[in-house]
Amino acid sequence: MKHIKLFENFSREYVKANNNSLVAFYTEQLGDFWLEKDLLEKLELFEAKIDSIFSNSWNLNRGRSQYNGDFFALNVKVYNYPDEDEVQAKIGIELDEERLSDIWYRWLQDQAEMFQEDIEQSYDWVGHVGWGGNSGGWLHLSPDNGADRLLEYAEETIQMYLDTKEYYDEETIADVANAINSAEWKRLAELGLVEDEDAVKDITNKLTEAVTWFNTEYAKLDQIEEDLKSIQRQHREFEQNAKKYFLDFLEEEVADGHLFENQSQLVIKTEGDIQANPGIKISLVDNGEEVGTVSLLNLIDSNSNDFDPDLVEFLDKDSGPFTSDNTYYLHGMGITPAYRGKGLSKNLLQKCHEIAKAAGIANILLITNCDNVVAQNLYAGFGYRPCDSTGIKDLLVKSLT
Repeated sequence: MKHIKLFENFSREYVKANNNSLVAFYTEQLGDFWLEKDLLEKLELFEAKIDSIFSNSWNLNRGRSQYNGDFFALNVKVYNYPDEDEVQAKIGIELDEERLSDIWYRWLQDQAEMFQEDIEQSYDWVGHVGWGGNSGGWLHLSPDNGADRLLEYAEETIQMYLDTKEYYDEETIADVANAINSAEWKRLAELGLVEDEDAVKDITNKLTEAVTWFNTEYAKLDQIEEDLKSIQRQHREFEQNAKKYFLDFLEEEVADGHLFENQSQLVIKTEGDIQANPGIKISLVDNGEEVGTVSLLNLIDSNSNDFDPDLVEFLDKDSGPFTSDNTYYLHGMGITPAYRGKGLSKNLLQKCHEIAKAAGIANILLITNCDNVVAQNLYAGFGYRPCDSTGIKDLLVKSLT
């Protein structure tokens, strides 16, 4: 077993030095009664099940992650992608590759969010759901209890039984063994007719509790394994039909008049001075209403208390040759929900780049979540490249020179 951590107590020290097996450690201590051998068999099955689930078969700890401890990583990438000709044939509209890609990835992100919400509501063992991997196409499921915690609970369960057993002297234990191991006791126990002394009751009750705990926890692990298979089946079904679902979505958007709403009233406005502190705000305005915004901030006040702490963390790590003379920070990109899916983020980005180039700025930095697939794809399309990462957030940079 490769998942057991080194604990302070002696058994953990032993386990660390003896093939990481709780069964090997407890074999000599669980050999007095036939019921103890039953408990040992349950422990062996439990360890094997943990080793099976928390292993490479479920891509454990694959890719980047913000979570501590064990998590399952499932490949949920979607490779079916509609092209312009298919959209034309199915719906009768023309979309260029850039516009189609933008709508596709936003729709895909909506599907991922719904999938995540369904998992969180359907599986009570899931403690946290996230997305990771360099492509963002890995679903990370963090269980409430990882392998180490489960094995620790197993050890505590056995130890509680042994504490009960150790309460009695050797002579009493021998008497208990003679009683429990007799064929007559087994026969009467199966019929529920035994009338035991206190020592026998204490020991058999504690043994029964331990065996019951292992049976229950083993069943939970079985269910987790079945749930993981079910989630994979759901993804395979979605991937096989994703193109059809997306084309149906486009058809509905066209029928409802959402896809080609008039954007003639959209105006880009700027506030501030790119050469002054703190920088410039760029807004997208529709009939007087601000529907999108982003800011280009210089790094002069990067040490002030009100500056973005995420960027300060990166700069404190010396994440690159970025100074207030050559670098600006793109911050606060946002589009009003009703206007999303129309490619407006690209309009704001293009305006930022135009202003920055005209001002002689060499680099633009921005920060986005590692698991925000839509944002990662958007920025990558504009030439932003990873510069640093905390495992939760990525620092991206675009060179304008």
